[in-house]
Amino acid sequence: MKYEKNDICLCFCYLLVLCLQLILTGCNGQRTIKKKLHVPIYNQSIYSSACIQNNPPITVWIHGTRFFPRRALQEAFHGKTGLKHAEAFPRDHYLRAVAETLDAYAPSQFPFDTFYFFGWSGKLNANIREQSAHQLYAELKRISAEYQESYQAIPLIQLITHSHGGNVALNLARIEDTNPLCIDRLIMLACPVQTKTMDLIGSPMFEKAYVLYSSLDLVQVIAPQLRKKHYSSKHAIKFPPFSHRRFPSHPHVTQVKVKVNGRALFHNEFNKPHFVRLLPSILDDIDNWQSPIACEKEMVSLKPKNLLCVYTKHILDHQYI
Repeated sequence: MKYEKNDICLCFCYLLVLCLQLILTGCNGQRTIKKKLHVPIYNQSIYSSACIQNNPPITVWIHGTRFFPRRALQEAFHGKTGLKHAEAFPRDHYLRAVAETLDAYAPSQFPFDTFYFFGWSGKLNANIREQSAHQLYAELKRISAEYQESYQAIPLIQLITHSHGGNVALNLARIEDTNPLCIDRLIMLACPVQTKTMDLIGSPMFEKAYVLYSSLDLVQVIAPQLRKKHYSSKHAIKFPPFSHRRFPSHPHVTQVKVKVNGRALFHNEFNKPHFVRLLPSILDDIDNWQSPIACEKEMVSLKPKNLLCVYTKHILDHQYI
């Protein structure tokens, strides 16, 4: 494949703009509140005792974009979009490891018995993410009805999303329903913030939202916001605009930049067990973290950025990992 000189120049400009964006993001003068969290990494056996609850919460993990969507969907979800219980995955599958890790370190928050994964095509397409949200909504209504029949109670629903899985979840707020769902906790990891969905995080459907991001996550910001009208010529490359790291401010939304042991995280590190095991402690710490700036509407735009530096230390050998 031959590339024209103009195409190469455009690629160079694209990378230059990205670098400038990263530099300016760190030099915009906005106040940053820094907090440290020390999390001892104990043996799983200490935490993995069975946790029996009368009304366990429902947890649904929503994956992000797949570079090989057909293969991933076929292997993990048998080629069908929908919910799958964590127990249905092979023991060596990384998704099951995610569920088992959260259950091991926080069984009351993320019990394995009510842990599900939502599989969708993972294609880099905004319309597909919106269509997938309709399928997710139907599945959530189904398992909510089953839960109420089994437990005689309305379930607490929490969604954990990685990357564009967050935009799938946000599209739930577009669905009109006479008896709408209530998402108690929306936990978003490395979600590309895009114009089409960013205001949906303010929907009353989401009781509380946590947005975790990293300054080293380039995939998050280079995620394109495709618009067909930008492609005016068949021979010239028209790059779509960048995505962002942060959503508009809302009183129920907490946005935190995360570092672990002094280092920012790459995009795919957010869905690995070594980070997932820290998630319960991070969420608990965020809940107890009160910003010194009031959350009145007139002060929302002045809220500072939050930086959480997490340090892990093994209780046995006292070595940082």
